[in-house]
Amino acid sequence: VGLKLWQRLALRSAPPLAHPGFHPGPADGMSLADDIKITNDSAKFLKESCWLMSCCCFGQGLASPMPCIWGQNKCCCIQGANSSEEEVCGPMGCIMRASKCLCCVGHTEFPPKTMRFGLCNKFFVGTKPEAPSDADSLSMTFLGDSFWLFYCICAGQACTTSMTPLVVGQDKFMCCFSKTFTTECNGSRGCLQNNQKICCCVQYSAFPPNMTPGVGLFNFNKMGSLPEGEALAPSQTEMS
Repeated sequence: VGLKLWQRLALRSAPPLAHPGFHPGPADGMSLADDIKITNDSAKFLKESCWLMSCCCFGQGLASPMPCIWGQNKCCCIQGANSSEEEVCGPMGCIMRASKCLCCVGHTEFPPKTMRFGLCNKFFVGTKPEAPSDADSLSMTFLGDSFWLFYCICAGQACTTSMTPLVVGQDKFMCCFSKTFTTECNGSRGCLQNNQKICCCVQYSAFPPNMTPGVGLFNFNKMGSLPEGEALAPSQTEMS
């Protein structure tokens, strides 16, 4: 009874995932779409895994070995996601990094699509880095608006006056891809969440347990709290 009451209070305080009258800008729209996708992926992960042991806030179990690496992590307003399903050397190259933390900006690309060499925001070879064109990429428009302290062939550092968003980034190394962005501090996934998968071994932890398989052994669980169906993106909500 106490668990159900806690879940109801937590879900009641959490903001809705999609607002029919909300029309976000490009950067917010991509973050919102990522946030909804992570919520759906998290629910799917918790539903489809076989939990050998689950104790409401944490558990361990087994799942399909593919993808080999997959994970989600959330600490208050910082959300991260990673997987090993990318092409080794696809549209974003073999190694790619674009990040922003407060006013600090960094960019790395190998092999470089364009040779660049710059100092004090003046580029003698090439131009400022552009936002990645990959469909799964976050909005990186701040790359073109930043003041580049230096850029040497395939890597550089810059500063920006914009503090929105506070933290955003994505990294790619061969087939592994990860992204980080800001989200609601206490949304539908709670304040703390960690879903991880390596080969066939899986584990989860969450606080408060807004999304949980419940309590049980060998996949016989009680008092679970998993959403029915999928959360809708703003465009889907308007159409419905």
